[in-house]
Amino acid sequence: MDLPVPDIARLGSDTLRTIVENMPIAAVFIDGERVCLNRAAEELTGYGRYEIGSLDEWYRRIFPDGHTAVRSLYEADRAAGFPALRELVIRRKDGSTRTVEFAATGSGLTICIMHDISERKRMEISLRESEERYRLFSALTSDYVYSCSRHGNDPYRVKWLGGAIETITGYTAEEISAKGCWLKIVYPDDVARISEGLMRLAPTDTHVAEFRIVRKDGRVRWVHEVCRCLEGASPDELVLFGTSQDITLRRQQDRDIKILNENLERLVTERTLELGRINEELASFSYAVSHELRAPIARLIGFSNALSDEALSSGEARFLAERIRAASGHLQGVVDAILMLSRLSKVELALQPVDLSGVVRQKIACKLAEHPDRQVEQAIAPDVVAVADPALIEVCIENLVGNAIKYTGQTAGARIEFGVSDQHGQRVFFVRDNGAGFDMDFAEKLFVPFQRLHREDEFPGMGIGLATVERIIDRHHGRIWAKASVGGGAAFYFTLEDS
Repeated sequence: MDLPVPDIARLGSDTLRTIVENMPIAAVFIDGERVCLNRAAEELTGYGRYEIGSLDEWYRRIFPDGHTAVRSLYEADRAAGFPALRELVIRRKDGSTRTVEFAATGSGLTICIMHDISERKRMEISLRESEERYRLFSALTSDYVYSCSRHGNDPYRVKWLGGAIETITGYTAEEISAKGCWLKIVYPDDVARISEGLMRLAPTDTHVAEFRIVRKDGRVRWVHEVCRCLEGASPDELVLFGTSQDITLRRQQDRDIKILNENLERLVTERTLELGRINEELASFSYAVSHELRAPIARLIGFSNALSDEALSSGEARFLAERIRAASGHLQGVVDAILMLSRLSKVELALQPVDLSGVVRQKIACKLAEHPDRQVEQAIAPDVVAVADPALIEVCIENLVGNAIKYTGQTAGARIEFGVSDQHGQRVFFVRDNGAGFDMDFAEKLFVPFQRLHREDEFPGMGIGLATVERIIDRHHGRIWAKASVGGGAAFYFTLEDS
């Protein structure tokens, strides 16, 4: 048999009954062993108004995991006049749970009020987890973070501090808060600059600065600060959120690097001056030696000529005289080459546009005029102009073209090519032939004075031409290199800075 429905009219009046029935907070009427729910309680628990037929059933359904303990609390509170506000977890009809604040009043008929605080509890848990994550982050970070605010023209005052504040400053967050503002620990010479920068900030502005602070133990540290200005709760309030990092070590390293760079620059200057002096001395010595050798060599040549004329009747004497004259001539060429190399390092450049195509064409014609029996195919790119010293670049091209003529002397169908290409935005000039070529394993000897890659009886020469070319290209702040293969010809590439 169903228990009779509690007589809500016993509350005192129809008006009061209507209010309780319709109020938005869940209410449960307990009349002895009988239970009735208002509309809000139905929504909260999922049970119908009269679905729970007895008080025992109420405890077992709503508090299934601890119904005995909850009933004991209820009985104790009722005996004491319900003085306490309880926080309980209830089980809904669908099996889900809610956290409620539970209060009751009455002696015969008892009205139990349940306020759902589940969302608030979730927020409290989330907040605690967030605070725990922040504490963990603060413990791990090497920076300290802060917030401060000001009203009107008042100075900024600390609202909160966190992170490595004590590690960096030596002060606890509470000690700095007691000072009112962290500007109190800024190095005196930096206070005005930092304070003025902060006071000029408007909402959404960002302030970045490096300055010194004075730690609690008196030591001076450098910090790098970044802060953002935002509007506060009131119209005249501004709030700063910022972070500061200890950069003392970095500043010291920067200072050390600056000192090292200054010392290095000084050493480079000293070494450059010393190297320049040594080069001048070597150039002077080379010039002097070469100049002094010219007269004795000229006399040797003259004496050998005279001896040759006097010794016409003697074949052996004439042979010896010819050997002396040839050796003297070779020595004369060496001296002349040394003098020329010495002059190349001293001559002042007169840069201007030069028609390289025309120079190449002219030098090839002059060389072939010395060998009228030679047939050489020419492929000269037209209108190749570069900025260079006319006299020096002619010497450079004369040597390159002369080598091409010489090393194609034993090649059938000789061909010489001159042109220009673009490599990575830079113009690269080249002189290419299909002559004897050379072994690239010995390429490092190409531009060394008096070093040769072919025998004298194959291709005569002194080994000074490419050294001269390399010196001229270097004077134009360019570079030169070669590619070749034995019997497959050679190509020489060079750049000129002003081109």
